[in-house]
Amino acid sequence: MMPMTPALSLNGATKRYGAVTAVDGVTFDVQPGEMFGLIGPDGAGKTTTIRLLCGLLHADAGSVRVMGHDPVAEHAEVTHSVGYLSQRFSLYGDLSIDENIAFFAEIHGLWSYVRTGARGCWS
Repeated sequence: MMPMTPALSLNGATKRYGAVTAVDGVTFDVQPGEMFGLIGPDGAGKTTTIRLLCGLLHADAGSVRVMGHDPVAEHAEVTHSVGYLSQRFSLYGDLSIDENIAFFAEIHGLWSYVRTGARGCWS
């Protein structure tokens, strides 16, 4: 059986803004169907990491892949498969994270999204 291509993969990803290193050698994989969150204080590099994954920024070192694609070089391919829901944007503040994701999946026509227990998955 062939191994699955990770949905998201960063390997030693680094992003600098002049003398400031915003993301320093980040490495992780997220498998298809897995829920994953970036948690940390302001200035920890969460937004920069998301921008790297969305292809809005180019890593200064390391590699970034989204479903096996380079999000900068293959931006059009990646944008057809990526959605981003900011923590600060929520239609209903009293909804849980899972409820917000399910709500936005439904209103954007992602009918293959199925809630399973406390988490959802795409089938």
